[in-house]
Parts: sequence; structure tokens; C-alpha cells
Amino acid sequence: MRVRFLTKSVLTAALVTGAAGFLVMAPVAVGTATAKPLPSVTRIAPISAPAGSSIPIVIHGHGFDTTAGMTTVAFDGTPAVSVSCTAPSKCTAVTPNLTVGAVSVVVTTDGVALNPETLTVTAYAAPVVRMLLNAKGHTIYGVYHLMDAYPAQGAPGYDSVTIQNTTAADQTLTGPLVPTTLIPAGSSQTFSLLKTGGPYVFFSSTTPTASLTVKVR
Repeated sequence: MRVRFLTKSVLTAALVTGAAGFLVMAPVAVGTATAKPLPSVTRIAPISAPAGSSIPIVIHGHGFDTTAGMTTVAFDGTPAVSVSCTAPSKCTAVTPNLTVGAVSVVVTTDGVALNPETLTVTAYAAPVVRMLLNAKGHTIYGVYHLMDAYPAQGAPGYDSVTIQNTTAADQTLTGPLVPTTLIPAGSSQTFSLLKTGGPYVFFSSTTPTASLTVKVR
């Protein structure tokens, strides 16, 4: 009798004893095994961060252990402030205060250190708003759109803005939520603004009065 086996599995032959005492070849199915990929890191975002501040870094990859404490992250050997893994493919680590330069980011899951990624740490500079003169000789703030790329500078929960006096006269800035501040001609002043406050309005001492409104995020 001819027996035909149709299967997608790998077949191997084994000797078994048939009903009549004869040795016959019987197929044994062996399942096709799929190798589980080893844990690894594919990318981090963002790839740059400001010096002297803690920001969240999202780490993408696969094979991360989501059990609390089983996946850790270090920045040049310094542990992250916190690590949260919401999926085996995604973890978020808050950086410690870092210095300027290339920083190696190493994820360790279940005791195994994975391939490192590089985080570029740069010196922070707050957004600059320039005080200048318009065509009529009036002082104005030369700004159209103001955004702080790193909104947690100075201290957690604060934004920063630098106002630069490019006019030939000293400027005194006032406002309901900001201290009265003299900015001499040709100099600048950086203000730390509480993110839960504002909007912050700056008024100049010139006539007509120029005003600037800064909304923090």
C-alpha cells in the first residue's frame, strides 16, 4: 500500500514495529522552530540633550523586560533618574545631569547589557528675544515665534528666555509677574519662568512702550 504524506513540517523517519511484526518507516513531524531575536536597542529619541538638566529619552528596540527593576539604563555609567518600560519594544529613561560631550547610553535587561547608543549633550542656550529699533526709531521686540527646545532648564518646571538689548539705550523691563530689571545697552538678561505661571508680560521703559508676552509650556 502506498501512503502519501502531505505536510509543511519537516519529516524524519523512525523505525517502528507494524501490526504484522514487520519494521516499517513511520514519519515523525518536527516543527519548524523560529529563533527568538535577542534583545537589542534600535534607536533613541531625542539623540541630543542639554547639559545640566534632566529630560526623558525614549529608547526603542525589542526584548526589554517590562518587569519593574529588570531593565535599567545608564548614561556613561551613571544610572538614569527613572526607567519605565511600557512595552518590550519601548522604554523611557530620564537622564541625570550630564556634561557636554558624547554620552554612551546602555540598556541592561535581565542582567544583559545591550548595544550602546550615543546621546550628544550640548551646552544649553535659552531662546533669545532681541530688543531693537524699528523704522520709526521705536523700541520693539524682534520675535515672531518663541519656543524653548528644552523646556526644563534652570530647575525642573521652569522655562527660560533671554532678552537681549541691541539698542543704544539702557532698558528697564517691568511686568506683573517679573522683577523690574535693568538691561544696559548691548547686554542681555536671562529669565527663568515657572511653567505653571504666566503668561509673562515684559514692558520696556521706552516711549512708546514695547511689550513682550511669553507663554511657557
